[in-house]
Amino acid sequence: MARRTYYESVAECLDQAISKSEQLVVIAYSGGGHIFYRWLALSESQTYQRRIQKAILIASPYQCKKRKISLEGREIPFLDEAIDSALIVKNLDTHRLHVLLAKNDTTILRQDAEFDDYKKLGVVSQEEIDTTHDDICSNQKTIDYIIECLRDILSA
Repeated sequence: MARRTYYESVAECLDQAISKSEQLVVIAYSGGGHIFYRWLALSESQTYQRRIQKAILIASPYQCKKRKISLEGREIPFLDEAIDSALIVKNLDTHRLHVLLAKNDTTILRQDAEFDDYKKLGVVSQEEIDTTHDDICSNQKTIDYIIECLRDILSA
């Protein structure tokens, strides 16, 4: 029997934990966003993907071109294969993926988290916040963005 990857195990747990009838809002930061992207790419069922009303990914890479990340002054190997950004966008449809990038990020490369081409097409909402990777979650622009996304859902 083939050994399951960490992401396959997480995806299976998520599939079991999520009720089949609830609508979902996903807010994930950094590595948590990477796990979400993996789950989205690995999930065989479109059932969950269709139920995601919004996914807000904060400084979250879907790939790591330099094969390492900087964390607290240390270089840590990043061996996961890149996730195809087209697959991520396809699985979330138009206007459900919201990406927040840290303008002064030294932990991950911008190119590993950006969806510039899809933003130009109007498919993905993407904002660049003038802050660092470590401070983006406590930045007022980030908080305001998330609140606005949640208000949009509640008013619909």
